[in-house]
Amino acid sequence: MNKPSSKKSKPLVSVIVLNWNGFEDTVEAIDSLLKQTYPNFNIICVDNASTGHDVAALTNKYGDKIRMVGQYENIGFVRAHNHIFQMLIDEDQAEYVALLNNDAVADPNWLENLMKCAIETNSSMVSGKLIKYDSRDLLDNTGLILLQTGDIVPRGEFTNVRTYSKRSRITAASGAGCMYSIRMLRQIGLFDEFFSTGYEDSELGLRAHLHNLKVMYEPKAIAYHKGSKSVNKIRNQNYSITLHRNSFYTYFSHMPILLQIIFIPFHIMKFIGIVLFGVATLRFKSLDSYLKALGLYLHNDRKIAKKRRHELLKYTKPSLLKLMLLHKNFLPHYLRYGLFSLKNLHGIRSKLEGI
Repeated sequence: MNKPSSKKSKPLVSVIVLNWNGFEDTVEAIDSLLKQTYPNFNIICVDNASTGHDVAALTNKYGDKIRMVGQYENIGFVRAHNHIFQMLIDEDQAEYVALLNNDAVADPNWLENLMKCAIETNSSMVSGKLIKYDSRDLLDNTGLILLQTGDIVPRGEFTNVRTYSKRSRITAASGAGCMYSIRMLRQIGLFDEFFSTGYEDSELGLRAHLHNLKVMYEPKAIAYHKGSKSVNKIRNQNYSITLHRNSFYTYFSHMPILLQIIFIPFHIMKFIGIVLFGVATLRFKSLDSYLKALGLYLHNDRKIAKKRRHELLKYTKPSLLKLMLLHKNFLPHYLRYGLFSLKNLHGIRSKLEGI
């Protein structure tokens, strides 16, 4: 929704909300955007071929307050967003594009604070502070970070909402609530369509670092994320296999060979940890998922990743030291998830906050 005041001095932002059979959630997300204090933005609602009457219902409810784009088939999160990214690049009007999951609700100052951070820090990508919708004393994430094991994970999930209160550099912005500059998308490209849904935001952030672009976290850009329960993700083997496979592809398609060699010991430690977790809990699905994902990567994805790495590093000159320093300590994250997968979240909240 474009607002009349101060528009000339504020860059235009297009905010994308993707809907797929989630009318009620999408309405709550759009309603929160219509309350934004930032004066110069518009809302693009993309319907990914919902089976009901979501397009008509959303159009009737909001009229010209939103720009409705309907897909004839469900083309997934990545392709749906790439379609809009390319449309915005071609139209050459918006300077930034923001993403808000349809199961997220933004504070009124969310967009304004994302923009403030982007301008003040000269950042190409900004991630906000996502808080769990149903447990508002707990973080959902404060952006994404690269671990020594090669995984790119949500930073701060299940920690107290009062933590991570300062701006900081991160590896990538969470696609559930973030902002990208259109200039960056022109320069480095759109989401990698190797992915369908999931990990595309991680890969884009890592690619931005290869181009020496700045990726920031802004703690005042707050949104509340419903999301799927992480415990269900842990128990869903297909999700776990896809996550591991995407992790392998992203890491080995972006990291120079020297850094891959340096961090091999941490990959081995991760594997040992998965084995020990299985032995301790008599739950070997994690190990099975890891091995299946590794097999799929080696058989199907390794050559694709190698070609991708060659293309990326041919045209970029990343600092090896900066890439090395991107790798963060893996222990806090794995301990937190290990505890969470063993016990009920509420039963171990005090322990999680102490990690």
